[in-house]
Amino acid sequence: DPARVAAAVAARRDRAPGKLRALFLGRLDAQKGLDRLAAVIARTRHRVEWRVVGRAVLDRPGDLGFPVEPPATTPAQLDALYAWADTVLLPSRFEGVPLIVLEAQRFGCAVVATDVGATDEAMEHGADGFLVPPELPEPAMADAMAALLLRLDESPELLAAVGARAADRIARAGAGDGLRDFLDHLDRVVPE
Repeated sequence: DPARVAAAVAARRDRAPGKLRALFLGRLDAQKGLDRLAAVIARTRHRVEWRVVGRAVLDRPGDLGFPVEPPATTPAQLDALYAWADTVLLPSRFEGVPLIVLEAQRFGCAVVATDVGATDEAMEHGADGFLVPPELPEPAMADAMAALLLRLDESPELLAAVGARAADRIARAGAGDGLRDFLDHLDRVVPE
């Protein structure tokens, strides 16, 4: 719903200053970089408000040291998560083109992701999101992701600019129109 997206973006823009809101949304499986997620949360939780949403599908996740919310099961629940978030973290070890990037961009979220698979086709580093090189060793990977989040926390202007360019990218790509049949199908098979 374009009106809901516009309202969410306006609410984020008009929100009183506070902690950066970061979201991890997805499968709680090793492929998604849960060890990286836990390390980034540990490095940033003093300045970043976190929400972790999902469940394990393939693996049994270890303790993230952070509460996990159950998966969103309706389009409205997903929209509410993206509307809440300023940024979305994808610390994945491998991906194709992650749909979450496009969904987050639609809401003007700044995405921080590992530069794996075709993620770089969905965003341009520094312009409408941030890509972290996959060849970084594990402690440096979490450090780089945490540093990007803390930079966004320190610079509301940068956060707003990256989010606006992300939303504009999706709008220019016609994703709302191109995905309309698919989104309508999801609304039918996953009723609210």
